[in-house]
Amino acid sequence: MEKTALALACLLGMSGIAQAEFVYRTPAGMKVQASSDAGSDSGSEPELNLVGFSDVHCNTNDSCIAIKDGELWITGQNRYSELGTGNTNPVWGWTNTNMPASKIAMGNYHSMVISNGTLWVSGYNSNGQLGLGDYNQRYTFVDTGWQAKNISAGGWHSMLTLADDSLYMAGLGTNGRFGITTASKNPNFLDVGIKATQMAGSTYSSYAISNGNLFVAGTNTNGQLGLGDTDHRSAWVDTGLPASDVDGGQQFAAIISNGVVYTTGSGDYGRLGLGHSDQVTTWTSTGFAANDIDVGYSHILALDSSGEIHSVGLGSNGQLGLDSTSSKNTFQATGQMASKVRAGRHTSYALTSSGTSATGRNSFTQIDMSGATYKYEFTPVYTN
Repeated sequence: MEKTALALACLLGMSGIAQAEFVYRTPAGMKVQASSDAGSDSGSEPELNLVGFSDVHCNTNDSCIAIKDGELWITGQNRYSELGTGNTNPVWGWTNTNMPASKIAMGNYHSMVISNGTLWVSGYNSNGQLGLGDYNQRYTFVDTGWQAKNISAGGWHSMLTLADDSLYMAGLGTNGRFGITTASKNPNFLDVGIKATQMAGSTYSSYAISNGNLFVAGTNTNGQLGLGDTDHRSAWVDTGLPASDVDGGQQFAAIISNGVVYTTGSGDYGRLGLGHSDQVTTWTSTGFAANDIDVGYSHILALDSSGEIHSVGLGSNGQLGLDSTSSKNTFQATGQMASKVRAGRHTSYALTSSGTSATGRNSFTQIDMSGATYKYEFTPVYTN
């Protein structure tokens, strides 16, 4: 398949207060004019629109991508052009790219988007995590040609499944995180020999749900594979645990097994939700019943049966949504309701049918254009 690029031109200025014109080229080749006006010469207040994202993902460097009405929205630092803008200038305020999008994922500095049925990628690529056969950084979204069903991004590797749930991976493979090889770098998507209905890449490890059970591979320095030791695994291991949801963070991970959250790995900041900050090397029940989880760099968000968000772990940026910067070692009720949760490194999102709310760091307008560096409680997300 011929590879084409999504060109996004004329980014917002560094001030974030200036008017800018955008010209986008979608994968279908349609040119769309859009404007962003965060202010006006008349001095009138800009109109604010409550955002209803269906999904949001943020990386470790304060860049975020989201889906609204089937199109990709972007904001943030954009250090390695993971936002696909054609350069590395920040994007100030949530901006519609007009690029069709059905699923999204972000690694440390790269982005993955399923657009019109195929996987598009942009950003950092020193480990081949874009799956394009080389190690060259991409500044605009490029079509990989892969017809992907689901996608997930680890810190330095990428994961996709095909229509039959066959799992493929690309990028950094040290310590066996592909489950088939210990090669340090893999710039092409490789069939890793397992079918997955859900998968998650953490910073250095991989997780997959196959036939209802949790499988793990890769780095295990802190016991994040939950196998009772700290030995790395270069082949997929069936843990024997039934799992309905899985996600990984920085040297720790969480699953939902039989309706309850289990965690393993580094317990820094109390992020395992076990009432302490000790390392754990086996999957251990938190006792918290949840319908949905999402794991950030050092915190976890979970939805209880009523739809209320509970949070645990590092709170220094307000990402726990508890009107505090304190860390917590057991799940705490936030009072925020949601249908889905998303946890970034410094920011947390609550997705509902009526709008999106967020809490945490806002230094690169990951939440809004209010000028506040931090939000300590879930706040409605608006665009100008």
